[in-house]
Amino acid sequence: MVEQKLDQSATHSDVSYAAIIQVRKHSDSLPSSAVNQFFSELLNTEVYLAKLEPSQGQTLMDSGPIHLVSLSDMDRLRELCDLPNLDPMIFRPNIVIDNLSFMENEPPKKLAIGGYNFTVLERTERCNAVSILHRKQHNIKSSYLIPTLNELSEINTPYFGIYLQPEENFSIKTGDYVKIY
Repeated sequence: MVEQKLDQSATHSDVSYAAIIQVRKHSDSLPSSAVNQFFSELLNTEVYLAKLEPSQGQTLMDSGPIHLVSLSDMDRLRELCDLPNLDPMIFRPNIVIDNLSFMENEPPKKLAIGGYNFTVLERTERCNAVSILHRKQHNIKSSYLIPTLNELSEINTPYFGIYLQPEENFSIKTGDYVKIY
């Protein structure tokens, strides 16, 4: 069993935007080209907005309700990419911890945060939304985060972070201990 504290500096107040990118079926009713152009320029990638049909409901691409990343893994990725200011919020985590590494080590099956138990579902497979946010945040033309994560993977799949499933209702806070089982 390993214990460590949640990071107290894991928030980032300088991030003033977020992007949620999902794939769904859509109707033929598309917003005007001005709207598409606005979001394309904002995200620095071609975007077409589509109307969600009410009968579809919400579909999420995440395989787990909670995404956890480690600052140890962030430090390793910063080193590999020579990006000292890379922000963990690019990976859209729900929880950021200090010193446990899942990037190059097998993740545990279970962990507890602040005494609440979680099942580790799987590593988090990353998509190009990470690259879009990285390019936008740093005002750059290209990002090599995904290719770098691909190189670290034995199966050429970009993983960063882990998905958790809570085993009970929970309330955690900065400074809570993390136990690995």
